[in-house]
Amino acid sequence: MRRHSQRALIEYFGAKRDVTTITEGDAEQYRDWLLTEFVQRRRLEEVKGVSEAVARKRCGDARMWFAHAVKMRMIDSNPFDAVPVAAVAGEQKVFVDEDVTQRVMEKLPSGEWRLLFALARYQGLRIPSEVQGMEWGHVDWERRRLLVLSPKTERHRGHDRREMPIFPETMAVLREVFEAAEPGTPAGRWVLPMSRGKTGAAFRKPLVRAIELAGVAAWPKLYHMLRSTRQTELEHL
Repeated sequence: MRRHSQRALIEYFGAKRDVTTITEGDAEQYRDWLLTEFVQRRRLEEVKGVSEAVARKRCGDARMWFAHAVKMRMIDSNPFDAVPVAAVAGEQKVFVDEDVTQRVMEKLPSGEWRLLFALARYQGLRIPSEVQGMEWGHVDWERRRLLVLSPKTERHRGHDRREMPIFPETMAVLREVFEAAEPGTPAGRWVLPMSRGKTGAAFRKPLVRAIELAGVAAWPKLYHMLRSTRQTELEHL
């Protein structure tokens, strides 16, 4: 029932938390807390953590409430948009094919934005949590490997980071941004300095504009579907 979802939100964020301060990272951490720390009663026992299905239901209720806050113009974007929720009847995954990908890439405003898009579409990274702390020191050019810090799962031992191959589709734009970076500036340290300190709305608007300029249909859950598309491709390699 939704009162359980309400209780969980209040317990995690506090009854007096300003909704404008809740970020996508907070929403992801709330989901992790539900799965591992939230205390519930089962018969005569207290148990930590809920099932995946229950976590999706709780996050789905949160998404609905925050969507109302967006409509009321209390917040600019919904921090729960990228968090997995229970499936809605008729809701389908969208596969962002290579033609659409390239058309949108061409309309993005800068090399940094193209790299952000490539990291979501070809590396399958979570946006923004897995790109905001990425440094050039995390790029192993010789081995073509990328170290990814994972704030979403850092509370779980051994899951605070992962290493992955840099796929060919990403490499060209990664080198483009690296070669344009001036030593001693934020761009000389951070892979995507423009992502630092930004909220969800700041990541969404330029991508929506590029999609419009490319003349393609916008897909739901913009960055989540890019990650999902890459997962589908890799599963069928």
